[in-house]
Amino acid sequence: MTQFDDREQAFENKFGHDEELEFKIGCRMAHLFGLWAAQQLGLSGKDAEIYANKGIDIEITRSGRVRLLEQTEKDFSAKGISFSRHRLEQEIEACYGKARGELVAKEKSS
Repeated sequence: MTQFDDREQAFENKFGHDEELEFKIGCRMAHLFGLWAAQQLGLSGKDAEIYANKGIDIEITRSGRVRLLEQTEKDFSAKGISFSRHRLEQEIEACYGKARGELVAKEKSS
């Protein structure tokens, strides 16, 4: 292999790793946000976990954060809970930051 081939392979490996990490962060973020939303909806225990897992499903199979926010707004509205879109976006960003921190720290300790 030439030096160029080695660099190309290293770049491809890094890209794959970064994409996998971002996927895991997105799933963790959706779970944390789902747990927060479940708490606002008065859910706990298994019901909260089920609700949070639905958030992961939305993150993976649909259009990510936008759809997750829309579904949360719909669920909150059905329960008469009022949160601005801006407040929900702040919470989802906080969950993203927490998820990133957890997973990066986990990688560093491995």
